Amino acid sequence: DFPEDYFLRHSVNEVIWHAQVILRENSIEGVRVDLCPQSERGGSALFLYTPVSDRLFNRTTALIDQMGLTITDARIITSRRGYAINTYLLLDSAGEPVLDKYNGEELVTLMKQALLSEDGAISVTTRRIPRRIRQFHVSTRVNFHQDEAQHRTIVELFTTDNPGLLSHVGQIFYEQGIVIQNAKVATFGSKAEDVFFVTDKNGDTLDAESQTKLREALIEALDQTD
Repeated sequence: DFPEDYFLRHSVNEVIWHAQVILRENSIEGVRVDLCPQSERGGSALFLYTPVSDRLFNRTTALIDQMGLTITDARIITSRRGYAINTYLLLDSAGEPVLDKYNGEELVTLMKQALLSEDGAISVTTRRIPRRIRQFHVSTRVNFHQDEAQHRTIVELFTTDNPGLLSHVGQIFYEQGIVIQNAKVATFGSKAEDVFFVTDKNGDTLDAESQTKLREALIEALDQTD
């Protein structure tokens, strides 16, 4: 059920943790959410196992941003059964793991509610960009490649790692009907280098017009500075 890429990108301990969460009998409607306050990768690890939808990435990243948390790493994978196997590495506003038990439980509860809700996208909040990041602004670049073997489009995004970056990306993807099948999110200082493997709502690759619209929307949104 899980693709080979899943096992290449997770440690043995992470695979065991995920299996324990997925097999819990009290999980409802196929949605599993759990938080490891202190992960072996540093920061807190938020694990989601839920059916894939075009609004999943938007709802997840927007809620994390609303709670004032920062995503430093994201591993987004889709199982062969159409379930998202997503792990986000998080830090709080002080750059520390989410160790407070109440805050951790609140995050898990709100995330479950968001994933089960029938509402549309979650509004993205705008956080002030720190001066140190503005000083190292990286102009946004978006590249596309077609993965014909997997029938999906690869989107490469290079931009400044602003607060709430992924929530803005998630909102744009949702508005343009783009579904994320897989993603590799990485941050190098003030620079974000993210790769998304996507399709449209019909499961097709993005055509030239869709690519142009997506590139323009991402550049317009991400190159704005306060």
